Amino acid sequence: MIDNIGFFIRKRRKELGFSQETLAEKAHVSERTIRRIENNETTGKDSLPAIYKALNITIQKSDKDKIRTPQKAIRVPNIQSSHDLAHVLINAEHVEMTSHIHDDFEECLVDNFLEKCEEICGIWEEGAPEQNKVLLGILQNELDKLHKRSIWVSGSCTDSLVNEFKVASLTIFKN
Repeated sequence: MIDNIGFFIRKRRKELGFSQETLAEKAHVSERTIRRIENNETTGKDSLPAIYKALNITIQKSDKDKIRTPQKAIRVPNIQSSHDLAHVLINAEHVEMTSHIHDDFEECLVDNFLEKCEEICGIWEEGAPEQNKVLLGILQNELDKLHKRSIWVSGSCTDSLVNEFKVASLTIFKN
């Protein structure tokens, strides 16, 4: 359990520009519940799923067989679309990348892909849906280039509820 969950709920609420009242309405809980969770007076465990949904926070259980560890290889790529990639990358303060590509041409494709990702992360804007649709299209085009060569991407990121400093990790591999 996160000791300081109230801090992270408050931080995310403010990032979205929500008041406690607005969050309470969106999550269908009382404003008092939001206030008590943010002040760490209660864990609010029964209310957290609705609050996470209202804050657009996704909590996923991981399948240990699909996570890259020094002992295990990636078995399933989890980044299939530009939306998946954007979810991992946008707002990350740091991106760690591991590539398992050894062909010179394919390494060049991967380098171009990573440069494009970095460029897009630098110009992505919250509240600019038309621009972001274009950027998602560019990301999808870059992913398609990799997929045509059977190059896949697996990614993860620390959630701001767990770690204030968001780190994204990408692993690029040939299937």
